[in-house]
Amino acid sequence: MKPNFKFNLKPLMLAETATSALLNGNLDAAVIKRAAAPGATTPSSASTQAGVITIRGAMFPSTYQRLDYMLDLMAAECGAIVLDINSPGGMVAGCFDLSDKIYLLRQKVPIYTIVGESCYSAAYCLASASTKIFLARSAGVGSIGVIAVHVDQSGFDERMGVKYTPVYAGTKKNDCSPHAALSPRAMADLKESIDDSYETFCQTVARNRGILAANVKQTEAGIFYGQGAIEAGLVDVIASRKDAFQSIALDLSKSTGPKASATTPKAAASKTPMLDSIASSTPKTKAQNPNALVEDAKKRAQAAVLKAFDKVAKTNTPTDTKAVPTLSIRIPTGTSYLH
Repeated sequence: MKPNFKFNLKPLMLAETATSALLNGNLDAAVIKRAAAPGATTPSSASTQAGVITIRGAMFPSTYQRLDYMLDLMAAECGAIVLDINSPGGMVAGCFDLSDKIYLLRQKVPIYTIVGESCYSAAYCLASASTKIFLARSAGVGSIGVIAVHVDQSGFDERMGVKYTPVYAGTKKNDCSPHAALSPRAMADLKESIDDSYETFCQTVARNRGILAANVKQTEAGIFYGQGAIEAGLVDVIASRKDAFQSIALDLSKSTGPKASATTPKAAASKTPMLDSIASSTPKTKAQNPNALVEDAKKRAQAAVLKAFDKVAKTNTPTDTKAVPTLSIRIPTGTSYLH
């Protein structure tokens, strides 16, 4: 059975084949047209839908807020959520709260994490809360630790002939200023804050992964790859991206819960809803169309998507006639790649 993909995205970073079509914000029509074409395979009852949230780069409080929103959206509309992570980590503020949310949410809908390259520090704090973590053989996880760096540029200021004179109220207001050396008191306060965050980090990962906090601390914020990550209890499966999605599709096809029964892609419920919508809004001639360039770009991108689907179908068609579970992938509208 050919894979069934559903795209609905306006990402901040655009895939090459989708850039033009995304000028109008939707690739549903191209996908539905492919499904409705003669000889195309219609998704079977074994098909499921998973919402994919892609996380790239360093994370900030605003990143966590957007993730929170997308988790709610995907949990309401999909049978599973996939966190596709490649991140060195991020800020402490907001991270533990989001990890708690993922941990609670996985009791209602399965949440999977796929790591193809890196998932460190704050990124791993989020991944650890998922139902299952897939790790590529050469990818790394871990760095379960907290760090803060104070830069003392007073020597540089002096060489530049610049002198800063702070005027403040409150004894600790000027602590950790980059224009002066770190005082013993400021150092003690900062270390206490780091230790508190580290303890929370280790306790959170221990709860999420079902291991002892002492074992988490024994990693000493190290990075683990492949089998070493499994032995440390940080991941569940060593698998390529393709194998991970196949495993998720198989897991969901076996599910008998009410959530799984409602995961059939909405597009399959009607014949060609997006095609009808586009057909009704497409002018008959270019002279009547003020957005001719956008329409033309969308057609070219749709053709590229169909070509990509043909390529995927040739490499993924089973050799036997037994039904193979497929996974419909949904990417949330508005944000895809998070920085």
